Amino acid sequence: MSRLSATTLRKELARPWQHGTHYAARGAEIAEPVRLDGMTLCGFDLSAAHFARALSARGATFRGLSWLHDARIEGTVDFAGATFRTDLRLDGLRAARLDLSDTRFEGVLRLDRARVGEVVLDRSCHLANVSMAGVVFERLGLKDCEMLGGLWLEGARIRRVSSAGLHVEGRRRDG
Repeated sequence: MSRLSATTLRKELARPWQHGTHYAARGAEIAEPVRLDGMTLCGFDLSAAHFARALSARGATFRGLSWLHDARIEGTVDFAGATFRTDLRLDGLRAARLDLSDTRFEGVLRLDRARVGEVVLDRSCHLANVSMAGVVFERLGLKDCEMLGGLWLEGARIRRVSSAGLHVEGRRRDG
């Protein structure tokens, strides 16, 4: 695995988005907190990356593929208020807390096999499907959340769910 500084990652992800291209840093080790708040980000593949501290992209716009398959984040992942123009792939993610509140998803949100203490999706809007197959969460917040493409929860183990005002259309699977 290669070491990657937060400054280098920020610089690479700030490049203009181009269809069919992305920044590849699979398995990278990032020791510092990463702050991408308010930025417009190009596509990236940070699968199997290890973030030793927090990852924040509050209010950011994710233009291309956003892959964090099997990533480990020792601190909080904070994408509150962000817009994802394509899929956000967090399958296999390991983190203490994931904040996706007030977020707009124009592509799929995939969290399959993720292990996260608390996941917050309150007031988020999902235009495509949401998949949480096989997840293990202590808490899941879905208050006033809209899921227009369906919700897949097969094999999910979630200790506590708050879902007042949740609206789900499309395919549903919870068994």
